[in-house]
Amino acid sequence: MTTFTLRNFTHDQNSELIYYSRPNQDGPKLSSYSKVNFPDTVDVKALDEVLSKACGRIGVVKKIRHLYLFGQTRIHVDRVQLLGDFMELEVSVNLQYAVIIK
Repeated sequence: MTTFTLRNFTHDQNSELIYYSRPNQDGPKLSSYSKVNFPDTVDVKALDEVLSKACGRIGVVKKIRHLYLFGQTRIHVDRVQLLGDFMELEVSVNLQYAVIIK
């Protein structure tokens, strides 16, 4: 599954556009991504409109995220509006040394 995510951060007015490529499945998975950060001077609403017209829109997610770091692991604790609380563990791996978990 490939997706674009446009994140607009309310705490500092910056935004980022992320392109993900990863399987649409539960459990551990390898994913690749590319990310571009935008300062508050970029018209994010216009960018959102162009991306929505070009790629379609799956939905809008509003959440509060707390980020914790432990070694190579990023721990995301999210409170997602209308959906509840979630936790995600994200570990950066070098594919040369990666082990596939099944």
